[in-house]
Amino acid sequence: MPARVEKLMGEPIAIVTYYGHITPADATGVFAQIATLLDDYGAPLYRIICVDCGQEAYASFDEVMMLTILSSRGRRGSTTDPEVMTVLVGEHVLIDLYVDAMRQDAFGGVDIPLFGVLEDALVFVREQIHLGGAAGVG
Repeated sequence: MPARVEKLMGEPIAIVTYYGHITPADATGVFAQIATLLDDYGAPLYRIICVDCGQEAYASFDEVMMLTILSSRGRRGSTTDPEVMTVLVGEHVLIDLYVDAMRQDAFGGVDIPLFGVLEDALVFVREQIHLGGAAGVG
């Protein structure tokens, strides 16, 4: 699977790095890994998805639409899981498309913060944790 899921020691943060060709099966595998982290460490869990963090990751328009539909089904560990707050890192028009689609009620109505670099996403997530969290926003 072209994804790595890494739980940060002592923090309720998982960093998911995609590389290579991203498929719906890859996303489903990541959802399962995130669900396992929820079982092991509890909620809330903050998931930072790096699509463009020094690795070449890509998906077609059709695959992004399939990923959007898959993410919107409320599956445990997914973007619409209320125990997980998802944050995205990357700069690509298809990432913007995914974020915009997920904001629509038909796909879960989830507002996903988007950052250009991992460091900014980590600062944001740590602020959320310090403020008492915004888990449940997807």
